[in-house]
Amino acid sequence: MNREEFLNQIEINPETSCWEWSGRLVDGYGIVRINGYPERAHRYSYQLFVGKIPGELFVCHTCDNRRCVNPEHLFLGTHQDNMDDMVTKGRHGGHSYSRRPDKGEEVMIKELYVPRKVTQTELADLFGVSVVSVRRLVGEKRARE
Repeated sequence: MNREEFLNQIEINPETSCWEWSGRLVDGYGIVRINGYPERAHRYSYQLFVGKIPGELFVCHTCDNRRCVNPEHLFLGTHQDNMDDMVTKGRHGGHSYSRRPDKGEEVMIKELYVPRKVTQTELADLFGVSVVSVRRLVGEKRARE
């Protein structure tokens, strides 16, 4: 997906300046396919407009809008930075990674899982479900990361 195709999938919210993703959503986050693999739209936006995401850093939202892909609303942080931001803003407790995927998500997870290319942990994070749920769907007793 190039820059123009990406920008065709956003709607600018005039009140918040958020670039809201109008394409596919999973757990409230925009999803794009890059080279056949799913990627969260805000992470792709950061790479497209700002640059590479080093190491295991998260792309976090200053606006707390999961659909937002405005690079001016995105910042890099560690997992701990993201958790601290969530607690500071009073957003903790609302998201559960212990939930099970719905039927549509189950189909996508099965289609997207390719051992040693897309990990079970990545799929769990992408769909906001537990690694155990992904492991059961792909028929493996232990994760091969």
